[in-house]
Amino acid sequence: MSVLLIAGCGIAIVLLSILVFKLHPLMGLLLGSLFLLTATPEQIKLSNQLQDGSSTIVATDESD
Repeated sequence: MSVLLIAGCGIAIVLLSILVFKLHPLMGLLLGSLFLLTATPEQIKLSNQLQDGSSTIVATDESD
């Protein structure tokens, strides 16, 4: 599944649970987040965990 398709389904779950099923908004958000957790591919989760968190500063601007 595409990342945008997964995010769209998560948003649809939140909106449907609140507007159609009349659930509390917190419950709708929890259902949407649980869907996103289970639908996100393991490869994306692993690549985000293994990604180096450091960054390189190329230049600074001292014009204050």
